[in-house]
Amino acid sequence: MLAVSVPPANARIAAVLAGCDLEFAATAAAAIAAARERTFHCAVVSVITPDAFDVAKVLHEAAPELPIVCVRVLDERHRLTRTTLEGLRLAASAVGARGFVDFFDFHEDAAIQTAIAALC
Repeated sequence: MLAVSVPPANARIAAVLAGCDLEFAATAAAAIAAARERTFHCAVVSVITPDAFDVAKVLHEAAPELPIVCVRVLDERHRLTRTTLEGLRLAASAVGARGFVDFFDFHEDAAIQTAIAALC
C-alpha cells in the first residue's frame, strides 16, 4: 500500500495499517515515481500532506486504476464542523478518490483499517 503523508502522520498511519506492506511518499513526485516502479493495491493520502488533494488528483491521473483513499490522521484537538468534514469528503471525490476516512470517527485501529480496506 502506498501512503502519501508527512512524518508527523506516518507513525499513526503505520500503527493503523500494521501488517500492511507500506511505502511512504511525502510528495506527488515521490508518489508517482513509486506507483510507476511498483504495483500497489491502494494509496492512502493524508490530508495533512501539503497540497494533499492536488497530490491525489495527480496520482489518480497517473494511475487511474489505483484506488485512492484520503484520510484525516492528526489534530484530534480540533473537532472539525460537519460542513468542513463534508468539504473534505467532496474534495476527495472530486479528485478521484474512492472515499474519505476520518480516523477520529473510530475508537479502534482495526475499525479504521477495515474502513480503508472496504474502499480499496
